[in-house]
Amino acid sequence: MMDKGKIAKFDTKTLKFQIWDLPRENVDLQQINFLLPRHDDIDGKVWASDSELGELRRLDVRTGKFDVFEAFENAPGGPQGHRFYEITADSQNNCYFMDIAAGYIGRVDARTGKFTFYQPPTPNSGPRRGQMD
Repeated sequence: MMDKGKIAKFDTKTLKFQIWDLPRENVDLQQINFLLPRHDDIDGKVWASDSELGELRRLDVRTGKFDVFEAFENAPGGPQGHRFYEITADSQNNCYFMDIAAGYIGRVDARTGKFTFYQPPTPNSGPRRGQMD
């Protein structure tokens, strides 16, 4: 449902879908580029990214409420020139995102919403895929 602005969950026991609509504040097209339910068992929340708007969204699957984070608002060098490629999460469901355009790896603290940016050893390396172990 990438271009539909929706997140869906399929229940294998009931064989039914549960669908959540992304918040639509004056935006004609909202896109989910990456969806990350890997550690929703920690806090009941699922991360999603919208590369076009530069936003991270976090869905609380119990309430259906979305938290919206402006990922690049306080990024190094300002908000322009950044772009998501992929997101991943650690064991505490903190979200990490690869900034392919500006060469950073960003982190959102799941409890506080605070952003931290890390620069890999090779500047402008275009981080793409990230995994946690």
